[in-house]
Amino acid sequence: MSLQPYAIPEDGFAGTGGPNNFKTTTSVNGFNSSTAAFPVGTKVRYNNDTLGGYGTCIYLKYSDGAGTVTIVAGDSVRSTTTFGTVSADVTDQVVVGATAIAVGTVDDGNYGWFWCGGVCPDLNTAASTKLSATNATTDGTVTAAADFIQSGTDKTIKIAIATGLESSMGYSIAADTSNDLALSNIVLYDHFG
Repeated sequence: MSLQPYAIPEDGFAGTGGPNNFKTTTSVNGFNSSTAAFPVGTKVRYNNDTLGGYGTCIYLKYSDGAGTVTIVAGDSVRSTTTFGTVSADVTDQVVVGATAIAVGTVDDGNYGWFWCGGVCPDLNTAASTKLSATNATTDGTVTAAADFIQSGTDKTIKIAIATGLESSMGYSIAADTSNDLALSNIVLYDHFG
């Protein structure tokens, strides 16, 4: 999966207003779409002026998995055995698979953009809240300046422990509070190619 020459969709990765408050009307951005509007694996790199850094989003297909695990903005996902498909259902994930975070709700079998590297995209979610103000669910163990991985619980991240199986999903720049960690306090490692 290589970087493709696509611009950020005009109304943002989640279709509700993108970085720098792009248009909020519906456009052909392919978010939560039953047909792919971009080639699966397409990556778009952006600069987040607010958080002061670059990040990457990737276009993928979502599967609820055997457990019918739905996702919303901030939920962590991991690759499955099907190329270009991710799931939040830990029973359907590849243990050492690539990880990403949903930028909005994506229904089972639909396509959407997922944050996969760098700093959080500063876009608006359906609730008109900046994604950077959304929280990821944690198991309560994430500390500041620490690597983390997706835990064995659906849609949850935890402090990285050297098991030899999983690579770190990213690192936190603050400790979690009450099983939440603001996405603005996360930097992701890009494992998607």
